[in-house]
Formats: sequence, C-alpha cells, structure tokens
Amino acid sequence: MRRTLFVVASKSGKTLETLSQYFCFLHHLNVAGVRLPGSSFVAITDPGSYLAQLAAEYSFRRTFFNPADIGGRYSALSYFGLVPAALWGVDLHAVLDSAVGMRAACAPAGQASANPALELGALMGAGARNGADKLILLTTPALASLGDWIEQLVAESTGKEGKGVVPVAGGTLLAPEIFLGGCVVAALRLEGENASRLDAIGESLKSHGVPSVGIALGRPVGLGGEFFKWEVATAVAGAVLGINPFDEPNVQESKDATARILEHFQSSGHLPASAPRLVERGIELHTEDIVRHRISTLRLSEALRTFLGLGQPGDYLAVLAYVDRNETHGRALEALRATLGERLRLPVLLGYGPRYLHSIGQLFKGGPPAGLFLILTAAKVEDVAVPGAKYSFAQLQMAQALGDLESLGRRNKPVLRLHLTRGAEDGLTQLRSAVEQALSAPFPASG
Repeated sequence: MRRTLFVVASKSGKTLETLSQYFCFLHHLNVAGVRLPGSSFVAITDPGSYLAQLAAEYSFRRTFFNPADIGGRYSALSYFGLVPAALWGVDLHAVLDSAVGMRAACAPAGQASANPALELGALMGAGARNGADKLILLTTPALASLGDWIEQLVAESTGKEGKGVVPVAGGTLLAPEIFLGGCVVAALRLEGENASRLDAIGESLKSHGVPSVGIALGRPVGLGGEFFKWEVATAVAGAVLGINPFDEPNVQESKDATARILEHFQSSGHLPASAPRLVERGIELHTEDIVRHRISTLRLSEALRTFLGLGQPGDYLAVLAYVDRNETHGRALEALRATLGERLRLPVLLGYGPRYLHSIGQLFKGGPPAGLFLILTAAKVEDVAVPGAKYSFAQLQMAQALGDLESLGRRNKPVLRLHLTRGAEDGLTQLRSAVEQALSAPFPASG
C-alpha cells in the first residue's frame, strides 16, 4: 500500500464507483499511517471537475487536465489512455506515430477507396441500415481487450434514437453458423499469434457471404493507429445512420435510478427489491412488467425456457453479471455464454456490472428495439463499507443493478433478474445446469 500509486480517472469527476474507490483507498492509507496520503494519487479529469477540486484539496501528486471537448469513449489517445500506458512502460512515441500514420491514411484528401476508416464505418453503418446490425468482434487472445474497447466506442456512440450497431465482443470462438444473418464481422489479429481458428471461421463466413473485414497488427504499438481508425469509423457509421455519435442521451437514466434507490436505502435501511417469484437451487427469480405474465414460474428451468423463448428474429441476449471479475467467474460465464449461443443461435453479449453501464448500456436503452436481458446478482462473501456513505460496495452494486433493471423495464425490454443467494461460484454452476435442462428439449430457433 505504501508503495502504490493510484490513478483516479473520471471525465466528469463524479463517477460514483470511481469516487467510492478513491475514498476507500484514501481511508486505508490514513489507517496505515501514511503521511501526505494525497501524494499516492494522480488524477486524470476535465478542468474544473469535482475530481479536480478533490485533487487540489488532498494535494494529489499530479493532475492531468484532459481537453474537455474529448468524449470519454474517444479518449484513448488523450491523457486517459496515455498516462496509464506511460506508467506501464509503453513506448508512447511509437503508439502516437502509429496514430499519426493512420490519420494520414484516413485524411479527406486521399482516395475514398483507400481510406480504412471510411471502409470500416461504411460497413458498420450500411450493415445496420440493412438489417445486419450485429458487429461480431473476433480477436486473437492478445487483442481481446481491444474488442472490449471497441464495444464501448461503437455501442455508446451509435445506440440511440432506436438505431445502432450491436457489438458482440469477447467469448469463445463459436461455430460460424451462429454468426450467419444479421451481422457483419471484424476479425483482429496480432501477427505472430496462432490464428488458425480465427482463419477457419473467417473462411467459413466468407463462403457464406457474410460481410467481413480482417485487421492485422504487426506489433502492439500499432494499437495507436487502430484507436484512431475505429474512432473515425464509428463517427462515419453514425453519419450513415443519421445520428449524433458524440452524445449519450440515455446513460444518465440508470445513474438517476441508482441515486433514487440509494437515497431510499439510506432513509429506510433496505433496498426496494421485489419479492422473488421462485426460489430454487439457491437462485431467486425476479420478474418485471412485460415478462411477469409471459413466463412459467413452476420450476427454474421452465422459467428460463419460457423467458428465452421470447426471443425474436434479429434479437440478441445480454447476460449482465454483477459478480467479481476473476478467472473462476470468467470461465463459468463464458461456458454459460457458449451454451446459450450454440443452443439459441443468437448473439450472446456478456457484460460485467457496473462496468457495462458505462460502455454498452447506452445501446440497451437507446438502440434498436431488440434484446433479452438476463441480470445476475449474487450474495457477497465479503463486503466493504464505502467511507463517508451509509452503504457498502455490495449495496452500491445492488442499487446499480436494480437501477438498470428499472430503466430496462420502463422501456418494456424483456428482462429477468436472478439472484444467486449462495454466492457467485455455486450460483453460476447451478444456473448453467438449469439452462442446460431448460434447453435440452427441442427449442425453436430465433433466427
């Protein structure tokens, strides 16, 4: 703890999770007797933000003021991306040289047919306008986190006014037929990695006429160019769709709902969660509005079967898990995702809460009128109080899950919440078993 440097990054300076974590670590530094604990922190924020005020008040080691006109998801090549990269020892000159080279390749003075951002943006935008609104992101392992970044950029930028590109990032490389119909594919590789499985899927997709693009990076610093290309391409896709790719009109809804729920909790001492409709295998089932009268609650497997049967052609399934993001849970969720994708023949998105609220969550609320949403919450083995607040981190996380549930329900989205009362590890095992049982009988394809 005494030798740790904490980077606190928030454009607005008011992101609830970021501030809660900051005050938690500040508390631990004070308890450890660290003199001048503020010197253990650096801030990255916009000028005049609340975080900028905190940084001055607590004498942070350094504050990096980012240009205020750069949106958060477009900030990979600003201080938000470059400061952490420098701390990791990345060659920033090489990264920025790559970005400058891509800027030249994408300049309006060049030929449109040779403009990589224009090609990519047109593929996404035209695909979405013509019913192929799923962007399947296939990557070799070293570029998996790039897929997560693209997911946020594309979803938050294009998912509004009932339109959008639905990015499907991460996960096991599934059978090609799952991707057929209603999608375009981007396959990203780092040269030198084993990409045989990626190549096989690419060839199969090409033979079926699925629109696709292949992107190869010669070395990791080439990410600078990819950041620039995808940012411009996403703006182009927004123009094709006729929306503003630089606003995010629906992100605040879940934040406001969370704030109301926390206020209720601090005044009443309990969270406003509904009574479970069913309890089985240590899993509580909660339904809302549109789903309440359309699914069976005789058994957990039947509830899941009838809920998943609500899917329509062109839909996707989003599994939104408010569990610790660790290797054990990751394997369990990816196995669940693979089972659902292979059986339903639907794109299955996987998001960790509350992270997804700041990434793909905008698309869920403002994007195309599609999607089934399975929210997973879990009892916590350990919990930590948020210093200065009347709630803990687990209670904050639950409030965020309930807030998003409320926002999705308000839009009549099919949403189901499963609470794992015996914790995430046992609960995910039981859930996968219930899903396999639910889908063991012949199941009507959605597409």
